[in-house]
Amino acid sequence: MIANIIAKKIIEICFYALFFITPLLFTKINSELFELPKMYFVWITAIVIVGAWAIRCIASGRFIFQRTILDLPLLFFLLSQFTSFSFSSDKYLSFWGDYERLNGGILSLVSYSLLYWAFVSNMNKASSLVTCYLSLVTCFLVVLWGIPAHFGHDPTCLVFFYDYKLGLAENIKDNFNTLCWSKNFVPTERIFSTLGQPNWLASWLVAIMPLGWGFAVSVTRDTKYEMRRQFLYITYLLSLGTLFLIALFYTKSDAGFIGFIIGLIIFTSPFILNIFRQNMRRSFYVLSTLILSLIIITLNFSPIGQYLDSAHRCISILTSSPAARGPRDLIAEEITPSSDIRCIVWKGAIKIWRENPWFGTGPETFINSYYKVKPVEHNLTSEWNFAYNKAHNEYLNMAVNTGTFGLVSYLVLIGTTVWLLGHWAVRKNPIALSLLAGYVSLLITNFFGFSVVPTQLLFFLFPAIGMLLVTRNMIHKTQESDPPATSYLLRATCYSIILLASSYLLLTLFRYYLADYHFAKSQEYENIGNYQKSLSSIRYAIQLRSSVPLYHSKLSETLSSFALTTNQPDLIAAISKLIKEESDLVVNSHPTTVSFWKTRANVMLKLGTLDDKYMALAQNAYEEAAELSPTDAEITYNLAFFYWQIGEVEKSRDQAKKALSLRPGYEDAKNLVDELTKSP
Repeated sequence: MIANIIAKKIIEICFYALFFITPLLFTKINSELFELPKMYFVWITAIVIVGAWAIRCIASGRFIFQRTILDLPLLFFLLSQFTSFSFSSDKYLSFWGDYERLNGGILSLVSYSLLYWAFVSNMNKASSLVTCYLSLVTCFLVVLWGIPAHFGHDPTCLVFFYDYKLGLAENIKDNFNTLCWSKNFVPTERIFSTLGQPNWLASWLVAIMPLGWGFAVSVTRDTKYEMRRQFLYITYLLSLGTLFLIALFYTKSDAGFIGFIIGLIIFTSPFILNIFRQNMRRSFYVLSTLILSLIIITLNFSPIGQYLDSAHRCISILTSSPAARGPRDLIAEEITPSSDIRCIVWKGAIKIWRENPWFGTGPETFINSYYKVKPVEHNLTSEWNFAYNKAHNEYLNMAVNTGTFGLVSYLVLIGTTVWLLGHWAVRKNPIALSLLAGYVSLLITNFFGFSVVPTQLLFFLFPAIGMLLVTRNMIHKTQESDPPATSYLLRATCYSIILLASSYLLLTLFRYYLADYHFAKSQEYENIGNYQKSLSSIRYAIQLRSSVPLYHSKLSETLSSFALTTNQPDLIAAISKLIKEESDLVVNSHPTTVSFWKTRANVMLKLGTLDDKYMALAQNAYEEAAELSPTDAEITYNLAFFYWQIGEVEKSRDQAKKALSLRPGYEDAKNLVDELTKSP
């Protein structure tokens, strides 16, 4: 039927869009530039794909579902996630994921899983290869976008601040630079292109790069290509691979470098072992890439000794107590090696896992649970006051959030996938070998970081691509039911229901996306002191999506700032009442979220300057935050400063000394201790 054909074509186009558009997507209008729009795009395409899949089932009169060897491992993994969700300390956070990331929540994992099943049930070998080609094209565009930033010319700044009143030449002169980024984003030092972070870009790059190797080897085995065309094609892929390597170098990602080396070893090993038994021409691309890689590694990457030293320091951090490591005064400008910070976070993650061994604290709740066990050593780093929403190790992150049950199910899924791709690769299929190399490279980078939307798509869909290219015994025969004798009216009714349900979900997502736009506008207005417009924007965001606690917390914060600008007693009283209601709503529904307690403390302190009765609420909020994060130097200092403000000298002195012991060299804490020492 025509409906079946149209639905199948829609599914193919959506999957092509996923591979082509997702890595390129970023916006200026959202509260988070990179991950948030990517995740929304994945949700939108997932809704369209599943809806079209359902229409195909109705049109064909059978349930279209391709059984695969990964079905049970994937269901086992989802079961572990839902089990952990039922025990979660914050179910909203576990369902949606952290607001700045979204990837990793139950909704995102279900979406990725549905995309896997939709891919193997609706795509074929030819369309699977197209997705691989599109991935290489997208990788080329991402790299082309990112490399100029290394030389001080970031296309993102040109796009974000393009002035249509000026000509192209004037815009290039004024905005084709890197000045649009804050001090935390320095693309001249480490590029990140459209992915958002250097490590994220490196992780995605090392997963995609082997596809080019696979196609290069495949074309040498295809007799329909004459030697000249083979040479041109391989030369093109070699040039592309060189460009990718340059981009990888400019990310300066140790994890990406290690993942690349492992992937290269996996891919080249079979060819190197058989080099004297194969035609040398077939190994030209592989050997050229290997030699070029070794040159780049020798000239540009850190020596092996540095990695061994980092590993030794990491072991020391994980096994020693803070006292054994000894306090040290930090200069404000000192930058702690990222490997040291990562190992400190791992130490905290392991402690959380030990305290919640079976089902964890709930998907994506690391940002809450880490505060409780934050290692004292973290206060001695340059990122001592950063909030961490991930464990910076995908496997530890899984163990913390979903416990041993979740980690085991995750490893079973990974092990089955690696076996599957390896089983096919040993049959000397270069595309399967490239998928295996890219997949393992991704696993390596995930060990030193965490998945993001583009890499998570590859994690779930690389196996699906491989599944459609493997031998028949890897895919079970599609289960078909007898075509029901349905009338046209019944089919039309089913189509209408599917279309209405899909439309409703898409409109809901659009409303949520629009809510984030107004949330971002609220922050923008508040930063320039326009509290009335900020309040208007955040109120509209809440109207569009009232279930987001961050919006209500932001509303209370903006209202408190606005209250300080007016001198009308009645208005202040009404605003204060509304602030308390909004703040109560947030902390009562999310009592373990430290950031909400910190916001409440600041808000109530502002109100306390207008009405003393709010000082008690401020004190309670500071104390709650300190209880939830007993080793956080900044929170401890804030509590000490608050005690000093209300005249509780002894309590202030105790907390100030504690803050100073947590972070020796903490200038604010030192000054407060000196001030308190002068007090009687």
